[in-house]
Amino acid sequence: MLKKTGLLIFLAALVLALYHPHPAGAGQVILDDKFQNTDYVDTGKTTAYVDTAGGYVCLPQQPMPDAIAMKQFGYEYAIATAGGINVYSYDDATGKMALNPALSVPSVTNAIGVAVRQDTPDIWALTSNSLTLYKFNGSQMATNPNLQVTGLNNVLSVSSWSNADKAAVLSKSGTVTVYDASGGSLAPSVTFSTGLTNPVAVSVMPGTPDMVVATANAFYYYVYNDATGNYVQDSTRTVTGLTGTLSVSGQQTGTAVLNNSGVNYYLQNDAGGYKSVAALSASPISSPVALSIKLGSYDYAVLTRSGVKYYTYDDAAGMVVENPALEVSGLNLVSLGYLHPKDYYSVVVNTESNYDNVLLTVNQTLPPGTSVDWYISSDGGLNWAAVTPGSWATIESGNQFVVHAVLDTSDSNVTPKIFEVKLEVKALTGITLSPTSLSVIGVNKFIGSLAVTANYSDGSTQDVTNLVAWNVAQYPTLVQSGAVVAYVSGPGQVFSGPYVGTAIITAVYSISNGQSFTSNPCTVTVNPDIPPSGISNFVQNYRREV
Repeated sequence: MLKKTGLLIFLAALVLALYHPHPAGAGQVILDDKFQNTDYVDTGKTTAYVDTAGGYVCLPQQPMPDAIAMKQFGYEYAIATAGGINVYSYDDATGKMALNPALSVPSVTNAIGVAVRQDTPDIWALTSNSLTLYKFNGSQMATNPNLQVTGLNNVLSVSSWSNADKAAVLSKSGTVTVYDASGGSLAPSVTFSTGLTNPVAVSVMPGTPDMVVATANAFYYYVYNDATGNYVQDSTRTVTGLTGTLSVSGQQTGTAVLNNSGVNYYLQNDAGGYKSVAALSASPISSPVALSIKLGSYDYAVLTRSGVKYYTYDDAAGMVVENPALEVSGLNLVSLGYLHPKDYYSVVVNTESNYDNVLLTVNQTLPPGTSVDWYISSDGGLNWAAVTPGSWATIESGNQFVVHAVLDTSDSNVTPKIFEVKLEVKALTGITLSPTSLSVIGVNKFIGSLAVTANYSDGSTQDVTNLVAWNVAQYPTLVQSGAVVAYVSGPGQVFSGPYVGTAIITAVYSISNGQSFTSNPCTVTVNPDIPPSGISNFVQNYRREV
């Protein structure tokens, strides 16, 4: 019984060895990014959202750069939520932030931006097609038709004067319109075009009519010109080199910029420009949406998808620190859907040698209706090859590798997510044909099988017998050129033809990038089948052939 069991185990192991060969060796890993930072992300080309706190890439939400607005006095801020514009005030009794119903506007459930006047409880509500000013009537926030403008299009951002019933609205075209309700009726008073592409947000500087307008990669300072009654750009206060700007909030001493990673704080310097101050900045911040500075201090609040994070400067620590007592959570923000399609690009990864085989491995989630298409370049992004994650692919040989993904969705309420991207490379160095010789006695017979192995730079191999073309040079004995001594049929099956002699067989492996590799030769010898008593007949047959 033991012998029988041992035999069965041996046979099972043999079957596994025959039908489950060892996998090919791994290539050289040149990129492995889990998005804990943006060191390996080309932030200048990537339009997808990179969440370094969460460690993933996804489609960006429709922007709401002014979904939170901070009051200067006390601890209070207004937030645009799906349940209305909620105002939260600090409650001394509980030591926490609490909803202030009297100052909230529950009827506005579709606001994309809010702004507050600092010396009164006034709130500006911006929707996708309207701007409305709400005032406190002694018991609640209220408005009237004279304090509303409708029919707006492509609006992005709103910011208000700190001490007047005026607000600036930025549109997707880069146009800023100033609305004035000082006379009791809301109407546009100034309109100017910034000429900027990809505008993101506007922030009015408190105590002045000046304003900052941010784009995805810079912010620009605009000064009101009393002589012309319009705005001009102050180029000395331009800050460039930003990436993925989501929101901006400013005051006379400095401007804070929110991006996918967190907050970068810029203080004005003696030359009239700005300098980044790490001690006032904060990162990483997961899923940030909007930012608002508390005027007259270095405090600021960041609205995220999970709630408000509040940062205040700590003299002892010499940096801003989070203050949980001034935060709220569990908010249901207005969802405008995801922007799509969007792109992810890795940085260019340079290799010492050229490679033409790539293996892309990704960790991604694809909810129904979403997709991610993958591309690899070996020349720094000039040419691209579509690839399937998890499978080796042959591309143009090169040494400047870039990974590109196109994220998309058919449902703007869901997004794909990419958690890890790993790229391995190797090069095909040649192919080997085995055996190198075959022989047979007699014509029109099966001789044997050939195998073609592809050899790669990492030491791995691959059987490509059924992927090659065959070249056969015929050298028949005693007969004219063109006679067939041997030929290849099927995946490497060699047969003798009707004539004796020698044939030289080589394999040619052509890959998708246009390269071809030729194997070493296999010499096939077909000897005559001469029976002991038939030598004279053999000679006579060959004489007839000649």
